[in-house]
Amino acid sequence: MTLTEELLAPRAFEPATVIQPHRSVRVGVFGLGRCGLHHAATLSTITNVDLVAIGDPDRAARRNARGMGLPARSYASAGTMLQRATPEVVFVATPFDLAAGLAAQALDAGSAVMIEGVPALAAADAAPLIHAAAHAERSIACALALAYHPVFEAARRIVASDTLGVVRQVRASRNVSRVVTQAHQRSYSAHGGPRGVMAHLGAELMFVLVRMFGMPGAVTATSQRLYGALDDEARGGWTLAGGARLGFETSWSAPGYPRSATVIEVEAEFGRMLLSEDAVEIDLAVVRGAFPAGATRFGPASLPQSARFELDGDELWLQDATFLAAVTGGAATPTELSGCLDSLRVVDALYASAAADGAAVDVAR
Repeated sequence: MTLTEELLAPRAFEPATVIQPHRSVRVGVFGLGRCGLHHAATLSTITNVDLVAIGDPDRAARRNARGMGLPARSYASAGTMLQRATPEVVFVATPFDLAAGLAAQALDAGSAVMIEGVPALAAADAAPLIHAAAHAERSIACALALAYHPVFEAARRIVASDTLGVVRQVRASRNVSRVVTQAHQRSYSAHGGPRGVMAHLGAELMFVLVRMFGMPGAVTATSQRLYGALDDEARGGWTLAGGARLGFETSWSAPGYPRSATVIEVEAEFGRMLLSEDAVEIDLAVVRGAFPAGATRFGPASLPQSARFELDGDELWLQDATFLAAVTGGAATPTELSGCLDSLRVVDALYASAAADGAAVDVAR
């Protein structure tokens, strides 16, 4: 057993065996843009998954899916797909303004639902979906790949294990080059409502930070609009329970990031940790648990390989397989929508702070 396996096993996602549904399950995907096609491709590699339906109102999108060789029948209407294919689980990968309504429709039809990302919702607007899922006795979750990234899960366990000791400062960033013209922002504004980078790219970062360091009591934030009415860049933070300061910045207009890049730096009592999608780097002043004094670095290749196939990252396979395992009798996935409420409340408070020129705003409980 390697050093990192000794510290991190058993991991939250059961790496001793390949994660898969506990029985055969009928699955559909509605929304065949980049994310929907990625879900469909991933699902086709998971044991016990019967991909019975794919759908999109756009004929060209359905044609693209056929060009990928996906064997499932395609539908132009979500209602028709739900009625005729009767999927037990639906992955919703539509534009953000349609996602909540389609998720409610799928729940009403008796399907469990995974929504691509957090659908830019205020916490109060997510509550009806959670209530509908409870009434239907079905799961609803968010596809937040960063929460399933093996390196970020390893880092979360390191923080929870007290390897670093008392946390003194946290700095975090998440950037991507996605909105670099007014036309790009108009597309988000048309489909994502009145919120920008903090509700999209930032929401995933907030989920990871809250899960790793705990729920803040109050937050501060400022934002900038570069290409339209939505926030394109934001920065802010809060004070952790032990008194340490956590600061973050996020941008979907930063140059040089063709793929989203996340960095978290932790200064602590016994050393420091630097975390990104590539690796965890820990530098300790003394021996702590399984870690020696000095520098230790490990990346995804050093951690247990849970996925049968890697499609643009182990984490994308893990999130879909973990949700399907939960739906068929396994442990609940960490990104159940009810579990995302804390991070949605943080995002709500960040927007309230930015609207108040950076004044501190209490986070709702």
